[in-house]
Amino acid sequence: TWSRGWSTRTSASSVDPSSASSTSGPATREAEAPLGEDPAEDLGGPAVDRGDLAVAEDGLQPSVCGGAGLAVAEMLDGVGGLPFVQLKWPNDVIVDGRKVGGLLCEARWLGAELSWVAVGLGLNVRNAPPTAARMPAANLAEWRADLDPAALAAPMAEVLARLGGRDTLTAEELSQWRARDWLLGHRLAAPLAGVARGIDARGELRIETAEGPRTVASGDASIVELA
Repeated sequence: TWSRGWSTRTSASSVDPSSASSTSGPATREAEAPLGEDPAEDLGGPAVDRGDLAVAEDGLQPSVCGGAGLAVAEMLDGVGGLPFVQLKWPNDVIVDGRKVGGLLCEARWLGAELSWVAVGLGLNVRNAPPTAARMPAANLAEWRADLDPAALAAPMAEVLARLGGRDTLTAEELSQWRARDWLLGHRLAAPLAGVARGIDARGELRIETAEGPRTVASGDASIVELA
């Protein structure tokens, strides 16, 4: 668990998750957060915690971004007027089959000891979505033209700050993720060829491959078709 309270930094300016350095965990492969060019029209900001966190051999547990994704989705559901918010492993926020945001979990290390973790969120609110992204993008103003990025910043940071640190998701969180899982049942080309079967308690993607079931801790999920 994290041993100290959160400190948060939020603004209405754009934060491009692809620019983060020294990242670890499932979000490190995200390169196309669907952020626009107008910093007043989208939302970005990290929530930072310093303390202790159980980690996997290869870095930060993907359960951190899994829990953060659920918190963001539930907060957006509470805004009202939006279609049901879904999540695409490892870190995409999906509305009506299109990407409206992305998460990055960044870690800093002192030797083998984890010093702190930052959860960064980029969210399209009123900015024009990019047209050249691999996945179709949208902004929240398509459904709620009255939404103000600055007004969303503080409550979004608050829900992320309440996450706390743990290396596994609860049974309830896994059930909630499954209900929002946009990848579930899709046939994948990457990170492994197979069919997406949800995530496990560690936040790792479960894939049914030709060689049997596998789990993947990080990567970029590329879809072939719905199985």
